[in-house]
Amino acid sequence: MPPQNNRTVIIKTSSFSSHADIVSALTRQYGEDVEALQVCPGDGARVTFSTSVFKSSLEMVGSMELGDVQVPVFQPLTV
Repeated sequence: MPPQNNRTVIIKTSSFSSHADIVSALTRQYGEDVEALQVCPGDGARVTFSTSVFKSSLEMVGSMELGDVQVPVFQPLTV
């Protein structure tokens, strides 16, 4: 079984006009706490944080605020 990543969430990216805008917004909001961003097909992206605290809190709320945009947050499916 592959290891579960307890620091990654999936966000909906359709509110942003470019990948650069997503990166800029994440950097402004979370700075170095974002370790990785993987843009996925279908207006989604995987965001990996430095600790599991960010993941847990964002999943509980169900969204994150990036600038003036409220972005839905989803838990990655485990296989």
